Amino acid sequence: MVKNQRLSPVAQLAVATFGVLSLVGACLIASYGGFTTDTGGRGNEYTFVSGPEAIAMALIQLAGAWTAFSAVLAQYFSKRKAYLVSIILVSAVPLAILTMR
Repeated sequence: MVKNQRLSPVAQLAVATFGVLSLVGACLIASYGGFTTDTGGRGNEYTFVSGPEAIAMALIQLAGAWTAFSAVLAQYFSKRKAYLVSIILVSAVPLAILTMR
């Protein structure tokens, strides 16, 4: 059985930064009701994506943030407590933004 290895401080910073950026991305999608994407052509054509696709993208971002925060917090707390704290953090911020909208 493989024991969990501790992350170095630099790795913890990198994972936490990924979590923060994922959370910010999800909050931006939630606050604007969608996101803008490039159509992939040579021109400057952009498409605003809303609806179920935007919700799916925000949920993917929140899942990434939850995973990152859980990994960092598990270095200091039990896994159960780390999962609980990270799910509260990840769900509280977008819910606060949506209620202020």
